[in-house]
Amino acid sequence: MRLLPQSSNRVALSSCNRPSYLDSDTTLLIKACAQDADVLRPQVEHIVSQLSYPSRFKRVCLAVDTFEGPFLREYSSGSLKDVLAIAEHLKTEGVIDAVLISPNIESSISDVYSRWFANDTVLDTHTSGRAPLYPQLWAFEQVDTRFVLQCDSDVLVGRCDARHDYLADMKHACSDPGVLSVGFNILRVSLALTLTTHPLVVTFQRCASASWI
Repeated sequence: MRLLPQSSNRVALSSCNRPSYLDSDTTLLIKACAQDADVLRPQVEHIVSQLSYPSRFKRVCLAVDTFEGPFLREYSSGSLKDVLAIAEHLKTEGVIDAVLISPNIESSISDVYSRWFANDTVLDTHTSGRAPLYPQLWAFEQVDTRFVLQCDSDVLVGRCDARHDYLADMKHACSDPGVLSVGFNILRVSLALTLTTHPLVVTFQRCASASWI
């Protein structure tokens, strides 16, 4: 995996003067679909850059949902062909380590649902509301690390302090036996003034939501 130059990292990583360390327990999984064609390259570069300090992921994977619509919260018809081409370029350039594409065959779909839901009769890859289900579950199963940090490809990340080890904080939260996962907190306008004083990761998504890590 290649860490992008500081010009791509904006202010967040400009103050870093120590090399990042390898987190061999965690994979970064970025999820994309055909709708993301126009912004996929800069978005993936942005996400990888912003989240790769102070620790680097063992692997960075881009999971591509091959569904071509109609999409949930559709904003673009997109191009699956372009997304796949961009994904391969990102892999060749070392921005990501792997492109994950779930096999669209009935035996694989039923096997995945059987493992996750004890139901091998459902063969739909997406929910009735057109949300991806099978592609994401299959992608999770390709991860070989104990932890996975997953996000959509349209997330924007702002680092207030690049030295803040946000992954260590999230793992600490997961150390509680009653905790299965840790999600991004929702950023509210009333909290905006704390950005300069709290060394957290802030993320913003196209659908007008924002969050803290």
